[in-house]
Amino acid sequence: MNWTCGVARDYVAETGLLGEGPLVAEEVGDGNLNFVFRVCRENDLRRSLIVKQAPPYIKVLGPDYPLTQQRLAVEARAMAIYNKLAPGFVPRTLKFDADAHVILMEDLRGYRILRSALMDGEIEPEVAAAVGTFMGTTHRATLAETASAQQLARYRQDFHNPEMQSITSEYVFTKPFQQDPTNRHTEGLDAIVADVRSDAALQAEIQHLRRRFNEAQQGVVHGDLHTGSVMVKGRETRVIDGEFAFYGPIAFDVGALLANYLLAWYAHAEADRVALLQSIEASWNAYGLSFGPSPQLQSIWRESIQFAGVKMLRRILGAAHVEDIESIEDVAERCAVETRAITCGRTLVIDPPRPEDLPARLVSA
Repeated sequence: MNWTCGVARDYVAETGLLGEGPLVAEEVGDGNLNFVFRVCRENDLRRSLIVKQAPPYIKVLGPDYPLTQQRLAVEARAMAIYNKLAPGFVPRTLKFDADAHVILMEDLRGYRILRSALMDGEIEPEVAAAVGTFMGTTHRATLAETASAQQLARYRQDFHNPEMQSITSEYVFTKPFQQDPTNRHTEGLDAIVADVRSDAALQAEIQHLRRRFNEAQQGVVHGDLHTGSVMVKGRETRVIDGEFAFYGPIAFDVGALLANYLLAWYAHAEADRVALLQSIEASWNAYGLSFGPSPQLQSIWRESIQFAGVKMLRRILGAAHVEDIESIEDVAERCAVETRAITCGRTLVIDPPRPEDLPARLVSA
């Protein structure tokens, strides 16, 4: 069945979750993978919910590009464990229909995507701290080393997500660093892109990180936790889009968030950079506090900042870019920003700095 506004409206009507009376629906969001609709009471638009449906293909590309529908089952399990371990940090799930591959969830009306807020200069370190708290809390609670044998088996079963994990592995660690038709980069970057791809030491470290991503099983990982997967309303914060969740290296989540703040740091005007750096520091400090005292924190930081470096590079060399930089209309200016970000990304992978040394590393790039 091809999901439309009408299908979503009728589906919600049958559940009775919005009560009796006529409903209206609209397609919302700019997601590439799934259909997302807002369904409301016709005479009371404040009574609403979100419908998310996973077709058996990549939505934006169509039926010729198949994709497992089990991604939504994984997301439903992620939302359930997050609501249990970190209530208030993700939308409430109202219903999951495994047969129709549908999640009905709380409508975050009035919230906006964090990346858009940052681009408008609405930079709240408290938001970054909230995401740090969310990550530290959920990572600590699902650690393999402290889980019982029964819990560990359940985590590995519930968050076995090989197809989605493979997509991330290919598009983050492999394709951007070789010739591939999905890659694209700004005019004027040819020389530095070629240099990145021919840097043997850098490529060896990236492949090491890819093996860690594919093989490490430390805790429940969101898998796609960037500034486009966080919604905000002032300082209120919600994490969304858990279809890439898996049981893996917890530093990958931290690195993904840091990478997007770092890219924003290079893309934004000088006036915004203090707040962006404060956000990076707030996120990591909150992570450490919520994770709790542990000798692991030093190694988590090191691996996180290396993952951040890879993610920065893939956002410039690969298929998926970030609007913070893509919105820079002057090609020469965009090229200069990306050159500095590439320099930073390379050094984060090869020579990861301590937290207190990161600001100097940014300025020197």
